[in-house]
Amino acid sequence: MQPLNPLANLLHQLLTTGEVVRSKISARANKDLVTLFDLGALREERRGGGWVVMVANQESVRRFVDRKFPSGLFGENDTSEGRRTQSLNRFGDTKSMPGLDFEFVLLRVFGDAQVTTNISNSTIKIDAPEITRQTGCVALTLQDTGDITDLPLIHGNVATVEGPELFYRFDWASVDVSVAILTDGRMSERLVNWVASSMINGHLTHFGDYDPVGLDEYRRLKEQASRASFFLPVNLESYFKENRFLKPALMDKSSALLPRLAETKDLSILTVIDLMQRYGGGVEQEVLLLDNLRLAEM
Repeated sequence: MQPLNPLANLLHQLLTTGEVVRSKISARANKDLVTLFDLGALREERRGGGWVVMVANQESVRRFVDRKFPSGLFGENDTSEGRRTQSLNRFGDTKSMPGLDFEFVLLRVFGDAQVTTNISNSTIKIDAPEITRQTGCVALTLQDTGDITDLPLIHGNVATVEGPELFYRFDWASVDVSVAILTDGRMSERLVNWVASSMINGHLTHFGDYDPVGLDEYRRLKEQASRASFFLPVNLESYFKENRFLKPALMDKSSALLPRLAETKDLSILTVIDLMQRYGGGVEQEVLLLDNLRLAEM
């Protein structure tokens, strides 16, 4: 077990060895220790050609540690759950430990797709299609876990969808998708690891914008799940041809991704790159909803 941070490590050395070479104390740590120097609990002493910081009053240093690190220098007394709660308990600040150890994920589930969750060591098979019918979507919690089998299990063809409009309004049955998962932009590593894992039993298709960022999200999936594909409608080029749909900014602002994408040699990626370069822009995924409208009008 390691001390919680550099200051905790420094205080641990002072309490266990009684001294620390002064040159090893950073300016930030020195600022944190000013109180101990002012109290006389720490003092500097010349040693050979340099200086060391020595503990003059160990009890004062211990009281300082108790106030600064109530859960212990190693967090050994912390029984709280959740990264931000632990951060607050250990450092008095919810932002000292970055990120969360969980995230919420929205799904739309149809047909005979199955969703099984594992909460508090209880395996629960939920009627996700019925919940989707009644409420519009299903909410799941993805938690950091060392055991992949603790993650939700899905049986069905899955689509990862960048935008909420397409997620909610697209006719997923028309493309043989029974579970749509909203990524809402860039996917977290946690989400990528889950959808690329063996806990997803079915085809995996990414629905993103037809631009470098959308392709890069697909690349991330493909690197972890070779079965992943990128959805390309047969009439995609017709949208690139229409100026009202073509967005030069979609390609310009993320053009730096193009060389790395081209190196993948993935046929879907190369197809979209070719369209972007020939027509000078990208196309948003919501054009797929226009296909839905046209089919409904027929």
